[in-house]
Amino acid sequence: MSKLSLKKELNSLNADQLRMLLLEVYNASKEAKEYLEFYVNPDVDELRKKIQDALVKEFKRGKYRRSKTRISVVKNLVKKYESFGVGPENVLALRLYVTKYLCVLSTIVDFPDTLSKGSINFACETLHYGSKNLIFDKALDGTQSIIDSGEGWQKYMRDLSNAIRNTLAEGKIN
Repeated sequence: MSKLSLKKELNSLNADQLRMLLLEVYNASKEAKEYLEFYVNPDVDELRKKIQDALVKEFKRGKYRRSKTRISVVKNLVKKYESFGVGPENVLALRLYVTKYLCVLSTIVDFPDTLSKGSINFACETLHYGSKNLIFDKALDGTQSIIDSGEGWQKYMRDLSNAIRNTLAEGKIN
């Protein structure tokens, strides 16, 4: 179903029918329930903590000093947070949190190549996100402070720094 056909259908419903539909959606879908609860009581800090807890759970996946973190799950959690309409500043803060956590994690466990490349791409995408949302300076400053902190495995931090430098030099920022 397209948005247009949904909009036409919703326009044909009266207020009571719309209320009933919302209650049915609330009961039928966990995601809709989360969204509607946030809509009624928009507590960005609580939502961020909930997403960060889910991220930490994902980051802790591993066995025998080998990380099994899935960058796709991390990206989906960030995308979910963004979908609640929390604003670009809050999304950027979460993106920088993820980048920093991954740097620190790189000193504790070994990253498979897919996670290493994916997390470095995620940091570069954070710069794109900042540019797209007119907060590029904050994105660059945050990313640079993470790199300058040196709180990561040397090779990982060097690769991250080179990727950021290449992204800036090649003008890949939207």
